[in-house]
Amino acid sequence: LDGEWKRLACSDLFSCGSQLWMPTNINVGTRVNGNTEQNNNSQVEKYCYQDIEANCTTYGGLYQWAEAMQIDYTYNTTDYPTDYTCDPCGSSGRQGICPSGYHIPTDLEWSRYEYCVESSISPTGSTSLSTFQNNTGWRGSTDNAGPGAKMKVTSSNSPSWDGTNASGFAALPAGYRSTDGSFSNLGSNAYFWSASETSSTHAWNRSLYSGNSQSYRNYNNKKNGFSVRCLKN
Repeated sequence: LDGEWKRLACSDLFSCGSQLWMPTNINVGTRVNGNTEQNNNSQVEKYCYQDIEANCTTYGGLYQWAEAMQIDYTYNTTDYPTDYTCDPCGSSGRQGICPSGYHIPTDLEWSRYEYCVESSISPTGSTSLSTFQNNTGWRGSTDNAGPGAKMKVTSSNSPSWDGTNASGFAALPAGYRSTDGSFSNLGSNAYFWSASETSSTHAWNRSLYSGNSQSYRNYNNKKNGFSVRCLKN
């Protein structure tokens, strides 16, 4: 896989253990057009924003949930037999399209990282871990203390965004591929899958938005095309 791996700012802090995250969105697979489904189980498939390969090079690929998990396409509409709720997962996590030794982060692992960014990197906020783990919608502090601001790249980055990147996560506004095959929100929003389902058709994801210092926890249709970050076992 392209890219390199590095230790992020809060990986050794007691508040979040020793999480190691990929510093870029993963970009692997054969590009298919947005108006098609990622239903060829014999190969890894990816969407590139507006079907332009260069956008995958810059922002990473966009993947439906089952494709990211590397399970049969039918699990976009049916329950997968294994519930991924571990934290930390280690080797029990789902590797999916991640390289060997890494896995798709669970909903709880995402929450623990957001909490670490919120509470351990200056300026620190006061949102509790339980709030990050249990609340849907906006979480974290405002005024650059929240994980959204600290995870997004800065205005001096190319491509630029409105964050501080204090965590080193270097999130880019990659947008997403909708279930109707269209693309939206390049330059303004980022969406990341977790390995955790909420129903037969939906899974938890994380979102970052322009103009907001918080992060957003929500569940979305598995047939959307979202970005993927990998977490070390």
